[in-house]
Amino acid sequence: MLGLRFTDDRQSPPERFETLRRTLGEAFEGIEIDSSPGNPHGIQQHAHSVLTVDLVDEPGHPTREALDRVLTFLGTRLKS
Repeated sequence: MLGLRFTDDRQSPPERFETLRRTLGEAFEGIEIDSSPGNPHGIQQHAHSVLTVDLVDEPGHPTREALDRVLTFLGTRLKS
């Protein structure tokens, strides 16, 4: 399982990822993107939608890297 969240997202608190890690162990990969005040990529604290609304489609941006990881993840699992 792959999960994405922004660190300051109140709609997706860190406890959710902690539970998934505890429950699924190595079967869970969590990607947490820094949205704390003053983060180096200027991500807003209220950011929530990693792959849509808050995606910055620029090489090296953490949301683009997350999208690339999702595409790779799905590609490896959906191949026949």
